Amino acid sequence: MNGNGNLIDTNLIIKVINKDAIVTEIFDNLDDIYISFITLGELLFGASKSAKKDYNTKLFNNFVGDYKMLGISADIAAEYGEVKWELK
Repeated sequence: MNGNGNLIDTNLIIKVINKDAIVTEIFDNLDDIYISFITLGELLFGASKSAKKDYNTKLFNNFVGDYKMLGISADIAAEYGEVKWELK
């Protein structure tokens, strides 16, 4: 990232997915959206501990797939989420 763009975090993504009206309106007006591999890892950790693990994993992966990923890779983020859940 060259200093331009919008790096969104886990809390914002959850609010957008849950259709929070105010956050979604702001989000819909953003350009050049980036997501950190750490954020994806946090989302997948949450999916791993949820009652709907498969559903939430797919939901989060589909959401982040529409944006530019900063960091290592989606595979490493997925491994992070699984390992963090197993260690907990």
